[in-house]
Amino acid sequence: MSNHTRTIVYSGVLAAAYVVLTLALAPISFLQIQFRVSEILKPAVLWNPVFAVAFGIGTFLANLTSPFGAWDFVAMALVDAVAALVCWWMRRWPIVAVAVQAVLISAGVAIFPLHFGGGLPIVLSFVSVLASQLILLVGGYYLVWRAPTNLVQEAMRGGNKKELVSKLAALRDDPPAQAAYALTLLDAKNGLEAVRAALEVLAKYPQDEARPKLRALYEHYAAHNGTRDVGAHTRAALFSRRCVGLRARRTRTSYSPPSRPMSFRPRLLRRRRVCCAAGR
Repeated sequence: MSNHTRTIVYSGVLAAAYVVLTLALAPISFLQIQFRVSEILKPAVLWNPVFAVAFGIGTFLANLTSPFGAWDFVAMALVDAVAALVCWWMRRWPIVAVAVQAVLISAGVAIFPLHFGGGLPIVLSFVSVLASQLILLVGGYYLVWRAPTNLVQEAMRGGNKKELVSKLAALRDDPPAQAAYALTLLDAKNGLEAVRAALEVLAKYPQDEARPKLRALYEHYAAHNGTRDVGAHTRAALFSRRCVGLRARRTRTSYSPPSRPMSFRPRLLRRRRVCCAAGR
């Protein structure tokens, strides 16, 4: 499956999941005091800006039954899409990006559906909605999207990679074998968890063969404007001081004479001029 097709499939799954969670928990998904559990999905936009469209469509469909009418299913769909794009634009600082996304969504909910649609005060609505948004978005980022062993990221990487890490840990009593196996894990297809585990092993037991693989990994995670490595944590680990042993070792180079022999002609000319001036 191509990357384009995979992105479309993931976008559809996220939009559908958002609609199902919102409608299934409708009593706590609307009004001034709300706790919309489906908001935990929104930090996914940190990995792909196309997901902003998915959340806009999901908000539009989920809010069709809202008591606030078009202020909720039209205005909030646009607000969610814009907030998601701002979050993706600030993806280098994921926590700040998710917090800004929560503030923008809370302001949109307080202004459009609750104030214009329901006549409720903006400030009180903003504070109550912001509290739940921060809990859901920041908590969702840590529990669903950033947890090292979460199932969602494993599924999006194309399979469970725990067996690779377990096998690597099982070789701890045989350092040469563990280092050799860690070299085979330096591939983006194995997932971030396996790559980071391999880096920890190679930081203890450096291997010269790892250098081209490290270069290829860095180029892979730097592609697509860094969306494959949000926050650049993996790229920093590739060339951090912990992995200094993987860098080219500095060796003392012996002195080598210049390619052309040094010319003493200027010195001889100066001596000749001095002799002429002295009358010799």
